Amino acid sequence: MVKTFKNKKFYLILMFLLVFSVFGWYKFKKLPKLCGNGVCNFGENCANCEQDCKCKKGQYCSFLKKKCIKTICGNGICEPFEGQENCCLDCKCFSGFTCNKETKKCEEIKFKISDEKAKELVRKYFEEKGEKVKEIEILGVGSFWGEMVKKVKILTSKSGMQYLGVTEDEKILLLPLF
Repeated sequence: MVKTFKNKKFYLILMFLLVFSVFGWYKFKKLPKLCGNGVCNFGENCANCEQDCKCKKGQYCSFLKKKCIKTICGNGICEPFEGQENCCLDCKCFSGFTCNKETKKCEEIKFKISDEKAKELVRKYFEEKGEKVKEIEILGVGSFWGEMVKKVKILTSKSGMQYLGVTEDEKILLLPLF
């Protein structure tokens, strides 16, 4: 008899919870819509009610985390409001630019060899090999195997089109085709 009483008690609690949950759901559905009332209420966030839950200046809404996140320069993630002009630590610089870690801005690489000097060195390199240079174009400054080079595109009479790098100490490096 005790077992039956426990079962009846269990079913009674279950029935109460079921009735309460249906009544509660019905009542919850009849609540007025709160998004748009100018107050960030419980259950609202920047992802589901942007007009009430605005992020502060320097923050962005993470739709994954459903909250406002402060942009942090130096965390390895190029986040909204970060770029090469204010956080090159996270947003990498283009080729020919380097990151100034103090100002956190990308700056153009100062290369000691002029474009004309680079062209002269490349022409001399091919003349020594017995090839005539048809076309030559400077593509900019970049890094190749950890060394800064002035990138040069060249068309010769024998070898065809090639890419070379001229280092600041005037070495010529053969670059792979881009």
